[in-house]
Amino acid sequence: MVTTRHEGGALSKSVDSKALKEAAADYDLDGISSDQESGSYTDDDGADGDFDARKSSAKSSAKRQKIATNAKARKARTGDAAKPTRRRKDLSLLPTMPLDILFEIFGQLSPKDLISLSRTNKLFRKTLLASNATTVWKAAREECNAPEPPRDFTEPRWAALLFLTSCWSCGAKGVPKVDWCLRRRVCVQCKKDHLVYSGKFKSRFPDYEPEVLNYVTFTHTGGWSHGHRSNSKFYWDDDIHPIVEQWRKLQHAAHLGQLGARDFFENWKEQRTEHLEYVAKMARTYEAWYQHVSLNKYSDAADNRKKRLEAVKAKFLELGYDAVDINHSLSIYSDGISTGTPNVTNAVWSRLRPKLEPGIEAERNRRVARELESTINERMSILNDLYDVYLSSLKPSDRCFCPPVQFLRPLPEVASLIEAGKDVVVTSHDFQPILDNIATHIANYQEERRQFAISTLPETETKLADPLSLAKNVFMCETTHTSLCYRDSSKAALSGWPMMGSHFCIKRSALDHRPGICLDRPCKIIYNKELSGIASNVITAIGLDPSTASCADMDQKDVRFTCDSCSSINFSNVFTWRGALFHGHTMAHRTPNLTFSIAPDTLAAEAKAAGASSIRPSARAWSCNHCHSYISKAEAQTRYLIFEHLKTQHAISDPVNAQDYFANEQCREWLEAPYKLPVSTSQTQTFQCLECLSGKASNRRFVGLGVLSHLRDKHKITNPVPNIHFKDHAT
Repeated sequence: MVTTRHEGGALSKSVDSKALKEAAADYDLDGISSDQESGSYTDDDGADGDFDARKSSAKSSAKRQKIATNAKARKARTGDAAKPTRRRKDLSLLPTMPLDILFEIFGQLSPKDLISLSRTNKLFRKTLLASNATTVWKAAREECNAPEPPRDFTEPRWAALLFLTSCWSCGAKGVPKVDWCLRRRVCVQCKKDHLVYSGKFKSRFPDYEPEVLNYVTFTHTGGWSHGHRSNSKFYWDDDIHPIVEQWRKLQHAAHLGQLGARDFFENWKEQRTEHLEYVAKMARTYEAWYQHVSLNKYSDAADNRKKRLEAVKAKFLELGYDAVDINHSLSIYSDGISTGTPNVTNAVWSRLRPKLEPGIEAERNRRVARELESTINERMSILNDLYDVYLSSLKPSDRCFCPPVQFLRPLPEVASLIEAGKDVVVTSHDFQPILDNIATHIANYQEERRQFAISTLPETETKLADPLSLAKNVFMCETTHTSLCYRDSSKAALSGWPMMGSHFCIKRSALDHRPGICLDRPCKIIYNKELSGIASNVITAIGLDPSTASCADMDQKDVRFTCDSCSSINFSNVFTWRGALFHGHTMAHRTPNLTFSIAPDTLAAEAKAAGASSIRPSARAWSCNHCHSYISKAEAQTRYLIFEHLKTQHAISDPVNAQDYFANEQCREWLEAPYKLPVSTSQTQTFQCLECLSGKASNRRFVGLGVLSHLRDKHKITNPVPNIHFKDHAT
């Protein structure tokens, strides 16, 4: 880099900086806030920019060091001399070159580089702002096809306006456009702060004559116009003050009757009017140039993107990719192609390839999958038939815990057969090694599901021996939060491994098999925090410890519950502990923090009797354990029909539960259906809202759950309390 006289050795470090401080008065070194970009670049007519003349004015004052007489010191110097060091490359000699050679070097720079160079140090600034350096700035401007500066602009000042993008007022960076009428590059905020609307001139400057505005430069683009022109005139406040000063000075001289003052005043007005016409004319010229440059820039950028795209495509073709996959994957808008030079060097390629190659691989995989779609479907059908044969050999109660055939699809040994080329013949014999180990595959898959479910538990729960057996840990299918599955309570309240291990639904395109290929897979089981909180409350209500109570313990207790948010009115529903969880899911979107209470003994006894005599037997949740006719959730039947089936098809007149038939865990929601009180009980009871104290609403009566809905929607009360928020109308 170019160095100052201190760094180059022309001045010793001990010399006082007084000379430099005196030179600093000629120009500023403070960056954008300086007059470089604020419009006060000036040519120093008295300076020729000769570096040597200034260098010779300084003499070194460093003291000569004493010669060491000590042998040890001489040895040390000899040792240092024995290790010659190569001189570092720098530009310290650049200021010593003749001025014509310097100008030849500077002529290779762009206007923006010249501006940066002028800010390097005082010497370069003095040289580049000298009048004899104008040719350097002019050559750089012409190389960029920029228009000539206005007659009152110097070349450096014009270069700063065209090629720097900082606000001339506040220094904010990234100001894209120049206001050619004001001949300033200013940000929107500065326009809002400094532009004066002609209609508000009198209120803004009450002491100024409005006629002065006829001689001040103006723009038609205000600070609040979002860059759109209008017929209004806006004036830069700092331009007004000097014009007013000149106006008043000339007017005062004319009023005093000084010789020639009136003619001079009129001549000044004509010059200002002509100047404003010139500014307006040049503004149109510069705006046309700017639009042309912008269009060319956009066109050049589009050409660069196309060339860059073709260069990248050629690179991938060399790697062996198909042109069809490349064309489908890459475009001029792809990441890494939309910007950059058209020349793709090795360094650029090393950055682009990791970004773009996965997309091409994915497109290739999708194309191959489309070509093999019919073949893959045929082979999956073969595998599915073989898997069905295996499942038919199992006991129906065991078959419920076997996942669908999709769990085999991602296995490497299966994928290699399914995705083999069309010229490869795949038969059922090829799948036999997989079927020989199918029991192991199923066990491994179920264990993976167990471990994944455990991993979703809170950290304190994962340390327990068998957290899945605890009644307080409730799980749900990962598809529960979708709009289609939200109301399916059987997916949201899975308690105990029998319910979790027998729940299988297919999640479409959920498994990233490889780039571009997503496979269907059985769903995963995840922890349900909301229902687990309800389960803990229910367990605590019956006197058990949630940290140790298992699902079997809760089934053995067989306690009945009522919902505090809806059954407090008329006990319309009585739930088992699992039924309370199902109910909690359906009510969660309406009543958060749902709580349950133990049902009265008489009501609980009535609910248990109804469950044993009608609810459970009539639930379509039973399957035969001797055949596979009613094994799926959709095929499960009532216990009465299963008994008839066992009697007629299997000659079993006295079936035994869990031996001849079993409760299908996939249909657990129907087995845990709530006991509903007779309709007449709830129809005759009406309620009154205690929040509506006056008016017609105070006389309104509600039936059933209507008062709860009214309190929730009208008064925003989600957990109403009897005799506080509502009461029985009869009382």
